[in-house]
Amino acid sequence: MLIRFSLLQRAWGDLETASFSLDRLDDDIFLDVAAYHVEQAIEKVFKYTLSLRTGLYPETHKFPLIIDYAVKHGVSYPSWIDNYLDELRDFVGQTRYSSSLVAGRSTVRKLLDLATQWYDEVEREFGGELIERGNENEESSNMENPPQSSL
Repeated sequence: MLIRFSLLQRAWGDLETASFSLDRLDDDIFLDVAAYHVEQAIEKVFKYTLSLRTGLYPETHKFPLIIDYAVKHGVSYPSWIDNYLDELRDFVGQTRYSSSLVAGRSTVRKLLDLATQWYDEVEREFGGELIERGNENEESSNMENPPQSSL
């Protein structure tokens, strides 16, 4: 049997991984792991919300494109995301490939706290609805003017 998890469930896993990694004060590599998973959690909560409100979400990791899609479709999101766009961009790209730390512990902790609060709000509002989807690539081709990813 194939078990499929919703984006919200996957976001919870990212938040738990980030929290565990951030608490590892003895090893800086875990700081980058925490930063990466915080970004992933925020992205997944955002896309989960978009999919419930619009039926689809843009298949990209670029927050400006995700935000444009939300604005175009009248979907609100926390204003703090706009304030941390540079950090979120760095968390998704540089944590995987850079040899230096991308953020300070306090920034990652702050974003983890904000992401956890948003996750809790979305989970309460939607009751953790599981969204069953078919082939996401097939669905994205049906989106009206979807943002294009250049990953």
